[in-house]
Amino acid sequence: MVQYSYSASTGDEGQKAYIRYEITETETTWSVTYSVGVNAHTKNINYENSWFSWGGHLNEDRADGTTWEKDYSADAMKVSKGDNKRLLGEYTRSAKKTSDGTRMFEVSWSTGVLFDMPVAYLSLTIPALKHYTVAYNANGGSGAPNSNTKWYGQTLTLRAGIPTRTGYKFKGWATSPTGAVKYQPLGKYTANASATLYAVWEYIATDPTITNLIALRNKLEGEAYVDDDEGTVARVRFNWTKGILGGQVVEPTSITVGIKGPSDTEPTTTVLSNITANTIDAIITNPAISTGSVYEVTVTISTANLNTVTATTYISESYFVLDFNTDGTAIGVGKAVEDTDKGIFIDIPVAWKRETLYQNSEGWAPSTSSGTTVDGAIANYSQVEVYLSDGSHGICGVTWENGEGSLMGMLSYPYNEYIYVNAINFGLTADGNGGYTLKVPMTAQMPANYRIGTSVIKVSTARKLMKIVGLVSTYE
Repeated sequence: MVQYSYSASTGDEGQKAYIRYEITETETTWSVTYSVGVNAHTKNINYENSWFSWGGHLNEDRADGTTWEKDYSADAMKVSKGDNKRLLGEYTRSAKKTSDGTRMFEVSWSTGVLFDMPVAYLSLTIPALKHYTVAYNANGGSGAPNSNTKWYGQTLTLRAGIPTRTGYKFKGWATSPTGAVKYQPLGKYTANASATLYAVWEYIATDPTITNLIALRNKLEGEAYVDDDEGTVARVRFNWTKGILGGQVVEPTSITVGIKGPSDTEPTTTVLSNITANTIDAIITNPAISTGSVYEVTVTISTANLNTVTATTYISESYFVLDFNTDGTAIGVGKAVEDTDKGIFIDIPVAWKRETLYQNSEGWAPSTSSGTTVDGAIANYSQVEVYLSDGSHGICGVTWENGEGSLMGMLSYPYNEYIYVNAINFGLTADGNGGYTLKVPMTAQMPANYRIGTSVIKVSTARKLMKIVGLVSTYE
């Protein structure tokens, strides 16, 4: 873009001095092309004198510190009012942008007769190279280096300093908080862009562990607590190990047990004290746990500079009701029976996703990675894995017709003997409380323990004891 710089004053001949200039630049270079002349500002210039010529003086102060001058002389000067007349130029001056900062290029030009010569000035800044900021983020650590300035087209050497983080080894710098290592200290950064580099850490400490967590119902008998399905006090048992940091065993700052009921928004937390053994067997009296609810039990180990670890298990509802009707034709397990009922009625909660067993290619496991949960809207069961008290077991198929199921299969006994489970017919209906009712006729071989998740329903029977440990269901 062409621009003009005019003298502030006007000479006796109505003239102003002017400098016409145009700047061009790239990322690394700068140049200006200019010319100088006279402007007939207030009237026509019609100068002609045999004694004194029309003169001019041009001076440059260049970016490298040198100067350059040139004079102008003419016997006469004629310019119509309002017009410009070039007297010297065009001149082009170029410079490279540097990382040393800005520099100046200045021009002064005067024109007229003798001492009546108004002066036009031009003062231009030559920019420095474009620059960018490379910052460092400790990303959870401390002591990140100060930022660098990266100049356009030049290679930046990154800082040598590294941050620190307790329990971690510094691996290098990434371009995002979760990215992979891309740069090392004293590495080369060539991008013409600002960036924040994030420390990448390798965890070298060993966190505490919690294993074999079990939570049971207990009640006080005399001066001691004992396991009891009707208990309203929690007993929590687990094994644990301390963490290791820098080759040294680190004591935990706290070990807590949180118990959360179905209507609780936050767990009630108990801090365990005087922990010396690696096996903990603790009675937790607060809160009292009702017999009709499921409770979530979470153990938490906190250690300074190590990750907090948790483990969770559940305390199931109590199942202690064994009800007989008047004539002995019906037994209720976990629920009452009426005189008009016939058979055995068992209340089975199957809505506990957290402890539901699944069948996959390797067998039964509490995993959601494969298999089908018994939680949810059940269309039908398709298989039952049955264990007998003498160690024999097998997979029995379940078929459904008109809302009733038939359990059919073969169980392997020791010494290659077999027993067939024939025609254990039952129905399954929702009980309205998140569970289901399983009905088994009196004439069938009676299972002693039905287990789904952590629920075990105890049944007295003269027949061989049988335990169903898992169900496979399909969905609609």
